[in-house]
Amino acid sequence: MTSEDLKKLLANPLHYVNGNVLDADKYRQLAETLMKRFWIKKGDRHYWIKDIEFYIYCDSHRDIITYPRNCEAGSWFLHDSGVDIAFQSKTDYAKHPRSKRWKPRLTKNSVFGGILIREIERVEKLELPDGAVESFKGPWLSRNELFYSMDAFQPDPLFPQLEPSAYKKPGDVKVLEKREGFPDNAEKKISTIKYNYSIVDIPDEELIAAYDEYRLKPYHFSI
Repeated sequence: MTSEDLKKLLANPLHYVNGNVLDADKYRQLAETLMKRFWIKKGDRHYWIKDIEFYIYCDSHRDIITYPRNCEAGSWFLHDSGVDIAFQSKTDYAKHPRSKRWKPRLTKNSVFGGILIREIERVEKLELPDGAVESFKGPWLSRNELFYSMDAFQPDPLFPQLEPSAYKKPGDVKVLEKREGFPDNAEKKISTIKYNYSIVDIPDEELIAAYDEYRLKPYHFSI
């Protein structure tokens, strides 16, 4: 499996959508590839990806918690909750009626998403007390470890890159019961989410129903 092979797997997010759910076999295969056959290189350091969540929005799969974006497949997408490895993503933009800022416009043609990194672990074993490993648990800690201290003036070898690992990571990839951090109050959460958009062409009641449906989906993997 090469880096180009992985980019192809990220190039068509609709490949993983089956009606109003994600195809369990297809996204599990992608999770296994990412977590067992690739690592992240940052300078002379390497990191296994230990915990991920899938997020894909399209009209038949309205996972509204997904951050809107325009991204090429395999891009790093930094956001308020951490960092994603992006699927090929496309949504329109329009001027927000109050702020006058250009923001994404959510329509029936919007297709976007990514894979949130929730935990990484240093591959190189250091001499830490009691056999501890250098692990960064949580999406913010993972993002901060990967994107700290880079040169602002020229291309930097510390910029993190996904690459095929030198060997297959041992262990089993487990699917977890649900993704983390979804509040129960859908109506309040929808009003917050809609702040990310200039215009939303979908009625609130449909978005609330979608939020309640997707917040409990088992799109969460750990190894």
